Order: sequence, then structure tokens, then C-alpha cells
Amino acid sequence: SKLAETLHDATSLGMSQLALGLTDSVTQACDVLGPHHPDTLASRNNLAGTYRASGRLDKAIPLYEQTLEDSIRVLGTDHPGTLTARNNLAGAYRAAGRLEEAITLYEQVFSGRSRVLGPDHRSTLTARDHLADTYWEAGRFDEAITLKKQILADAMRIMGPDSTGASAARLNLAATYRDAGRLNEAIALYKQNLDDVARTLGLDHPETLASRHSLAGAYRDAGRLDEAIALFEQNLTDFIRILGPDRPDTFTSRSTLASAYREAGRLDEAIRLFEQNLEDSIRVLGPHDPRTLTSRDHLAGTYREAGRLDKAIALFEQNLADFARLAGPDHLDTLTSRGNLANAYQAAGRLDQAISLFERNLTDFTRVLGPDHPETLAWRDKLAGAYQAAGRINEAIALFERNLTDFIR
Repeated sequence: SKLAETLHDATSLGMSQLALGLTDSVTQACDVLGPHHPDTLASRNNLAGTYRASGRLDKAIPLYEQTLEDSIRVLGTDHPGTLTARNNLAGAYRAAGRLEEAITLYEQVFSGRSRVLGPDHRSTLTARDHLADTYWEAGRFDEAITLKKQILADAMRIMGPDSTGASAARLNLAATYRDAGRLNEAIALYKQNLDDVARTLGLDHPETLASRHSLAGAYRDAGRLDEAIALFEQNLTDFIRILGPDRPDTFTSRSTLASAYREAGRLDEAIRLFEQNLEDSIRVLGPHDPRTLTSRDHLAGTYREAGRLDKAIALFEQNLADFARLAGPDHLDTLTSRGNLANAYQAAGRLDQAISLFERNLTDFTRVLGPDHPETLAWRDKLAGAYQAAGRINEAIALFERNLTDFIR
């Protein structure tokens, strides 16, 4: 039991390497106590948790599977320890992208905890939340919405309609409606949540600002840009007043408003805000901070949309050089930055330079992500389009044909 506690404590404190150093001790304990002893199960479970915390799911999952199998045999199907073992395996499957297997286990955990612990037990409510979130990740929105409605109703009944738990449940349901394209229902919940948190917490509370941001985003998704912009403008004013002009949250709020202006075709206003954000980011965060590079990319993209290609190209060139130096030549941010520069070159009619970058990007994406990855296919399509624009028709046709074959396959 002491070994199990040590593994658990080391992992909880983020000391995964120390915990992994106890692997041999776990094996020895299993040999001494036997594979089915409760302390063996606990130690194996905690070792699996350590592997998972260190990103080694290939090691964690077999241990979790073995722990669940042994727990069922030793403790029984409905024992709380067995339900925990099943929940842990489900979480590992979910982290590995094996969502259907995770859902099957989470359904069993929710059913078991409801039966053994009762529908209102904290562990039962947590199990339902995990199941709902995994339904959402798997794109099973109707099932996720059904559970999230129950979660909201229970949060209001157990904790009260004005509780932080009810607010969080309402936001989660609204976000699921939004992802499912049911925007009117999402907007109604976001409005209700904004009214409630403004009334209970005050207009200047961070939760109120976050709730207003969510409502504005739903308006934006629904194409109601005027309403979205009005809320984004209000949020930016409040961020500057409450936090000050030089806080990263203020930069993010300004960038969000600028992006909404850009989407609405109000490019001059968008450019003004993006220019201010870039200037402030360089001054406050430094020229090489990733957020500064993102700010520069947003400004460059808006310059390109406004037809100010010389300015766009200069910024894209600077960003590519910085990403290559800071992140490395094979980092996805570097490859994306190169693609943005290639697109700007093509828009400016500098096809030879664009094609050279598109060719390099296709080679690198093929090597880094593989020939069948959607990003690789997208960049092959970009290169084919550039060949076509340059009059290199045969080369364009060859790539378009290959892409069509790969998409069908």
C-alpha cells in the first residue's frame, strides 16, 4: 500500500520520472503479494496512471486493461474499485482517440455508479459528465445534448439556479448546441447565462466577460455580425478599463474584435486594431513570443485581404524566419507560415517564388505527416493550383489526378 501511495503522490506532484523509476518495485511487489492482491491492483493502477501522465499510453493501456480484468475477478463487477478501474481505462482510451471503446466503458461506469452509489452521488455525476464529453468528442451530439440537459437540470436542483455549477453546466450545454449547429438554442442559453452572471457576480466579473464573449461568438457563428461586434467592442472596453491596456487578455479581446471586423469586411478597422496589437505585443511580450508571431500573422493576413500585398509579404517573410529559428524547420507552425507566404506570393503574381515554397511544403508535409494526411493532400492541391496559374498544365493535372485517386481511396 505504501508503494501504491508513493506512485500516486509522485504522479500527482508531476514527478512522473521518479514514479517510473519505481517500475521494478511494482513488479517485485506483484511477485511477492500475488497478481490479485488489492495492493497489487492499486500499485499497477498507479503505475498505469504514471505512464499516462508521461504520455506513454501504449504502456498505460495494457496495465489498465489488466487491472480492470483482475478487479472484476477479485472485487466483483460493481465494486467501487472496479468501477474506478473501468473509468481509468476509459480515460486512457479517450486520450488515445479510441472514442467508441471509451464510450462503452463510460456507459458501464455511469450505469454502475448510478446503481451502486445513487444518481446524485458526486462520482455518478462525474461519470455522466465524462460520458457526455466523450459523446461530444465523437460527434454524437444528440446523445451529448441529452446528457448535458440532465446535468444542467441536476445542477440547478442540487446546487441552485444561480450557482457556479449551474452556470458551468449551462455553458457546456450551450457549447454543445453551438457545435451541433443548433445556434438559436445556443444563443438563448448564452443570453440567459450572461444575464444570470451579470446579476449575481457583477458586470466587471471575469465570468461575466467570458459569458459575453461566448454569446458574441455564437452570434458570429450565426452570421449576426453586428450583434457580435457590439458585444466584442463592449468586452474590449471593459478589459482595458478593468485589467489595463497591456494585459495579454486585453490583447486577445482586441484580436477577437479585429477578426470580427475582418469577417464583416471592415478591413480598415481590423487593420488598425491588429497593428496596435502587434505593436503592444512586441513591447510587452517581446518580438519572439508565440503570441507576437500570431499577432503578426493576423495583421499580414488582413493586409493581404485588403490588397496591401507588399506589407503582407514583408510580415509573412519575417514570421517564417522567426518560426524556423524558434520552432525548427519541421514544426507545423513553420510549415503553415511558409504556406501563408506562398499564398501571398501567388496573390502578388510572384508565381516562381510561390511554387518553390509550395513544393518545399509538400515535401515536408509528406515527410512529417505522411502522404495520406489531409494537410498533405491540401498542400498538394495548392501546388497544383499554382502550377495551373503558371501555365504548367501537365504538372497541375498530374497532381490533381493523384489527389483525386487518394481522396477516393
